[in-house]
This record gives sequence, structure tokens and C-alpha cells, in this order.
Amino acid sequence: MKKAQTKDVFGPSSVPFQVEVDSTGNAALKVNTENKELALTTEDNDTIHFQTEQIELAPIDKINDLTKEELFGEIKRQVAANVENK
Repeated sequence: MKKAQTKDVFGPSSVPFQVEVDSTGNAALKVNTENKELALTTEDNDTIHFQTEQIELAPIDKINDLTKEELFGEIKRQVAANVENK
């Protein structure tokens, strides 16, 4: 997580930051699957453009195909390793 400089507000420090566990217990990263663009007009008639880009994660993905138990075990190992290194 990345902490905002002025408040105690936390958000993702990188993308992807969501993992979904399906009904069969398999984990998968939640990422953009397509490019999208959205334009909104404000009350002052300013236009704001939002754009998402598809992300290619296959070369670095270490979560897809893990089971829920494997994923939680890996998280616990990483947290324990970080605590030991401090």
C-alpha cells in the first residue's frame, strides 16, 4: 500500500492490486481486460477524459492458478520474511 502524504488514506501502490478467489477456490489477478475511454462533462462544461489501458501481466504473474490456501500461505510467508528483516 502507498500512504497519501497529507492524510491517513491508503490506496494501491501498483496495478494490479486486486485478487479474486472463485467458487472453486482458485485465485486470479483482477486486471483491465480491454482499453476503455470515458469522457465526462462537468457543470462548468469542462470535459474530463479517463482512459484505461490493458496490462500484460503473464511474464510476472505469480498468483493466477494458485489455490486460496496457497495464496494465503505465500502472503503469510512474505509478511513473516518482512518482519524478520526489520
